[in-house]
Amino acid sequence: MQTRKQRNLEIERKRKNQKRKWVGIFVMLALIAVGALGWAIWDMQARRWILDFNGERIPTSDFRFFTQGGPPLTEEFRDILLDSLISSLALMERAERYNLSATDEEIAELEDMSRQFRASEPPGSLDFISNRRMAEFYAVNPQVGPVFERAMDHFVPDYTPDEEELSLELQMHIETNREFLETPYIKYIRSSSREEVMEAESAFAEGDMVFDTIDASPLEDFFQEHTDWDTIDWDYIDAIFEVLWALELGQVSHIFEIGEYYFFVQMHERIFDYDAVEEEFREHFINRARSTEFFALIETWVEEADVNINNRTLNRF
Repeated sequence: MQTRKQRNLEIERKRKNQKRKWVGIFVMLALIAVGALGWAIWDMQARRWILDFNGERIPTSDFRFFTQGGPPLTEEFRDILLDSLISSLALMERAERYNLSATDEEIAELEDMSRQFRASEPPGSLDFISNRRMAEFYAVNPQVGPVFERAMDHFVPDYTPDEEELSLELQMHIETNREFLETPYIKYIRSSSREEVMEAESAFAEGDMVFDTIDASPLEDFFQEHTDWDTIDWDYIDAIFEVLWALELGQVSHIFEIGEYYFFVQMHERIFDYDAVEEEFREHFINRARSTEFFALIETWVEEADVNINNRTLNRF
């Protein structure tokens, strides 16, 4: 049978053990919390970069530039955009090495173009250039980038086309697009008075050749002269084209309106300038071939580069 002293000692021992147990629990919880915080910080830091390109960690924001404004990202489309980012980085690296990078003036021009774009679009529309880095990416864009054109001229300065291949493609181009390669020449009556144009239309219908003393002008000149391209209504222009392209030689249109003027138009002739078509197609053929060769060269730069993709970040897209 325990004495009172022994019972008191036993109670005190249990209290100490219970205290140690709770201290251990609190220490363990603190360690878990610190570990979770550390993992969260590490994970947040890891997600700030999308890939390592030749030792440089490329921020995730660079990849977001390529994804903005596009369709929802499927895995396939995401990988295509990632390839575009890597190709752009390879081109930017070579451009810098050979002093071909975008100039301050070109960057400013791209940024100004972006501001004009945003001003003309509804609020919340695509903001495709919001800093210099984005402008640098846009400068290597194959479609409009000055760096791409400059680098292609540097690395693929000359190209001798296969004349037989060019000739075959030219003939196919002409056969397929003959109607659109011809230059229509038109004669037209123009007046701010609809009644005057209606009188001319009536006179023509009665056999009075009202267009005899009027010089024919190319259709392109007609549109340049009578269309405000800054505030153009494309639906209306398309409607006018539909009218004019439907006319056969010698035929006249119905009366239509552009701005404050009314028009009555005759299709005078359609001229096919083979030399001009051939010259334009030759330039297109050579530029296409040079672009293909340059893209292949960029691909070799990508293959030579040390690229490590951060899948932790990529899989979140």
